[in-house]
Amino acid sequence: MGAVVDRTDVIRQRIGDQGYTLSEACEEPLRNYYARRQAADARTAGNGRLARNTLEKAIFHQSRRLVAEPAAALDVLLPSDLELDE
Repeated sequence: MGAVVDRTDVIRQRIGDQGYTLSEACEEPLRNYYARRQAADARTAGNGRLARNTLEKAIFHQSRRLVAEPAAALDVLLPSDLELDE
């Protein structure tokens, strides 16, 4: 599970670097997502690119959510922003 935690750390650092905060409720879904991806294809799921792509998609989905919820915090990513069902 070490590699899974590493990717979670990568996304947490990148989120902070870009001025966002990851909701605590995102931790478990992210770990499960990375574990599923690793099990399905260890060759492509074991790198920082997966974490970066996950973050970019989350920021995109968060921006769409904020249009519908303008009073929501601008810097917090929620589990619904992650859309990890792929």
